[in-house]
Amino acid sequence: MLDYSERLEYALTKAKSQKNTAQAEIFLGANQLLTIRSAVGKVLESKVIQDAGLGIRILTKDQGLGFSSTCSFSDKSILDAIEEAMALSRYRKLKHEYSFSHPHKATRENNLYDKNLVEMIFSYDDINDQVNQMLQETLELNSAIKEAAGPTHLVEYSKHIMNTNGLDISEKGTYWNMELLAVAESAQDRREGSDSSAGWKLSEIDTTSLSNHSADMAVRSLDGQKIEANSYEIILSAMSVSTFLGWLAYLTYPQYQERNMPLLKDKFGEEIASSLMTVGHDSLQVASPVSGAYDDEGVPTQDIYLIENGVYKTMPLDSFYATQFQTNSNGTGYRIQAASGMTVYPGQLYQSEPLPLLPSIYMTPGDSNVEEMIAETKKGIYLDFLHYAYVTNGGTGDYTGILRQGTFLVENGEITYSIQKCRLLDNILDMAKNIEMVGPNRMAGHWQDMALVPPVKISKVNITPY
Repeated sequence: MLDYSERLEYALTKAKSQKNTAQAEIFLGANQLLTIRSAVGKVLESKVIQDAGLGIRILTKDQGLGFSSTCSFSDKSILDAIEEAMALSRYRKLKHEYSFSHPHKATRENNLYDKNLVEMIFSYDDINDQVNQMLQETLELNSAIKEAAGPTHLVEYSKHIMNTNGLDISEKGTYWNMELLAVAESAQDRREGSDSSAGWKLSEIDTTSLSNHSADMAVRSLDGQKIEANSYEIILSAMSVSTFLGWLAYLTYPQYQERNMPLLKDKFGEEIASSLMTVGHDSLQVASPVSGAYDDEGVPTQDIYLIENGVYKTMPLDSFYATQFQTNSNGTGYRIQAASGMTVYPGQLYQSEPLPLLPSIYMTPGDSNVEEMIAETKKGIYLDFLHYAYVTNGGTGDYTGILRQGTFLVENGEITYSIQKCRLLDNILDMAKNIEMVGPNRMAGHWQDMALVPPVKISKVNITPY
């Protein structure tokens, strides 16, 4: 990957030379990405994307904050971006004193770089063959499987941050993400099954597990029966928990609490979930394409507990919100991934300012397993995939999601049959408080919102059919 240090130094020098500049920050984001698209049981496209750019923040002497970015490294483009950041600073005046990050050396080591993965990005016949083999194996697992598809990403990522407070840090890492969708058909029905995983090392990829899980979910979901609207015990797989947990974490974001999700505002120390629930964030424990020993402002990352044994402990804080709350950043200042069409490509972080974000969520595991959860269920639902779930009211915690695949009725300790499409209509905190069993962890998620999470059993959730 190219060395852009001279361009960062040039940009920082020019930014701080502006007449009204108090502080300046330059963020470099640079990625090399192999993205593989597959459908109809084969790889359709495999291409390498190289992307790099600068994000420029300027804090003015009259407490204006401006931001701009450029993916061109010419002198003119950098000067134009600085001029735009200065112009925008006139329209955003801060109500509290603010400072960009000061240098603090990380106490933890970043060992997230895999040279084998980097080599595969540019010599990708082997990974293409591996993906093709996964697709074919999925189609051959059962005659009802008619389609196998999904994206695969291999990424080498790098960031370098400089500011006028003397901060100068750079680090890099590697990341992979793989998703697989299987479609099964019967004479009367068509159903999907899916699975995903992610990691930092090429050797961690397990396509066999993805094939088996996706195909099994699709086939077993066929010809479901309708259920009555009722309150059911529910067992959420790790994939379903990752979706549920993502929304619970959003409620802790200070920027959301200020706007449309005030449910947990000023509720530190309150019991908001089951005592079996501990939720944390650690960039060096849970794989993401921004993992590292530093966040995107150059602050050392740490293992933080959002919820500990059911008690709301803390929120993510970047330097901006930490200053507002008169405390310190906890190393969760990250820049948002950019989306392209229906695919989220890791990269282009330089286009965004940092915000309190949680790309590496985990939940501590328990000592139960799914089989035990099923055995303990008198009348309930096993849910392997939760679609289009979201909080509908950020003040009350009303929560909804669609159950359309991998959804099975459990009666007297046994799975009896698959069920037709239905909807979850409940409250996210009530669901969290009613967790009564927790299983082992695994990496799971959807659309790159990966998390290290266990399956859980919840004592009651309201479900209604379509």
